[in-house]
Amino acid sequence: MDAISFRTLGPLPSLDSVVFIHKASRDFVLGRGPFPVQHSARVRTFFRIATVVFAIVGAALTLAALGYAVASGLPLSEMNGVFLMAGPGLLLIAAIYYLFNFFIRRRAGMEKQLVERGGLLAGELVSTKFRTDDNGGTTLRVECRFTSPAGAGISGKRHFSRYDVDRKSPPAAGAKLLVVYVDDKVWEVL
Repeated sequence: MDAISFRTLGPLPSLDSVVFIHKASRDFVLGRGPFPVQHSARVRTFFRIATVVFAIVGAALTLAALGYAVASGLPLSEMNGVFLMAGPGLLLIAAIYYLFNFFIRRRAGMEKQLVERGGLLAGELVSTKFRTDDNGGTTLRVECRFTSPAGAGISGKRHFSRYDVDRKSPPAAGAKLLVVYVDDKVWEVL
């Protein structure tokens, strides 16, 4: 029989009766694998590097366009529009990538807290809902409830873009879940 190797904060149901959103979550609970993160280290690195590259190139093009205008004596209105807008356009892209990077880093920080300070609690599935986006991808929304170690009832929703739940036969309301809990605001459904 498989034994849970992650810290527990209360009585847990048998692992055979628990629904896992990710198959990797079961391995994590058993100590056979890492916590299933939402964004890999490669994705985080890509957004960090892309932000810096777009910012540097955008700033360089903006300064070059302004320098050319000053050196040639041309007013900015007479300069080529594409040349003039390329730098600020890349700076805008850098700002957008920075926002993505900010939210990805924030999520990674929460995942780190879950692993370092969290513990397992038993939870119950309230509902599942699949949502299809414009690109044909789906997101799974899970609504659950559980009781904190202090005895407070907590309910909430989590969204998953990666999941191993079958769309044709999702788990029914009342199915048993495991929750990694740090506090009332930092928790995640496994």
